[in-house]
Amino acid sequence: LFTARDGDIAFVLAYNLDGIYVVTQPSTGGGASELEVIDTATGAHRPVPGSAAATVAAQRFFQWVAVSGDAAWGMEIANAQGSQSQTPAKLVRLSLRDGSLLDWYDSPGLFEVLGFDATHHPILMTASASSAGPSLALVTGPGQAVIAKVKGGVFQGGRGAGITDKRGTWFGSADGSIWL
Repeated sequence: LFTARDGDIAFVLAYNLDGIYVVTQPSTGGGASELEVIDTATGAHRPVPGSAAATVAAQRFFQWVAVSGDAAWGMEIANAQGSQSQTPAKLVRLSLRDGSLLDWYDSPGLFEVLGFDATHHPILMTASASSAGPSLALVTGPGQAVIAKVKGGVFQGGRGAGITDKRGTWFGSADGSIWL
């Protein structure tokens, strides 16, 4: 149905009524990622409106990381070469309806999009300044985040995207445990 250009790799971010959302990037690392949607009936693919503007405007490392509801989500990472402090990162929301871009979350360090709540708000795992482990952040709007400490053990992200049902959002931890 789809093959990335020579030298690129492709990752599926979502499958919905619009088609299959795919991000492509150079297989050697670095470079800008591109967000495309593939028509499942014809195999035709096109860039997602507004997605190229985000990668150009960033002028830093930018990666599309998720699609949920009517939005695509990207992570902009500041160029921290030569810096001994944490690398700041930003969560950017792209409206799939009108192509508009908004900064939603600024972080002093790196974060990971774990999944989404029932209303398609992103849930992030953020680095902790203490040895208590990571925190979770539910980002409900631009600059609006609810931070929660992980309770009941040590959560290690990195095992697939969260799945949401009527009870909440379920996550798999790298140590094999399941979290709600």
